[in-house]
Amino acid sequence: KGYKFSDAGDIIATPSGERVLRAAAVRGQTGKTAGAESGGEGYVREVEVPALTRVVSKQVLKTAASTTEVLIPATYKTVTSRVVDQAASSREVAVPAQFRSITKQTVATAPSSREIAVPAQLRTVS
Repeated sequence: KGYKFSDAGDIIATPSGERVLRAAAVRGQTGKTAGAESGGEGYVREVEVPALTRVVSKQVLKTAASTTEVLIPATYKTVTSRVVDQAASSREVAVPAQFRSITKQTVATAPSSREIAVPAQLRTVS
């Protein structure tokens, strides 16, 4: 097994099956080729380079933002308060008088003061 050639005489594959291209074709030139036997033709081997991949995680919007109306039932509680049952009023009630005797001492004459002259007593001291 050797190189594979086209009908025009160009190399198209290596013995291992890899693709071979004319250098002029890779550069974008077209025209008649002299072929591999001329020795003036340049060839390039096509090498397959596997793609490099990586896993990328990202967050995407699953559900758009929205608002919903939620009915919340009322709650009740018992409140105890004092209310006026009957308005305030007044009435007169007769209370019988009660008497008793009390004995107490009182001053018959108001307190008073008076001056009494006391004669001086003199003595001689030698």
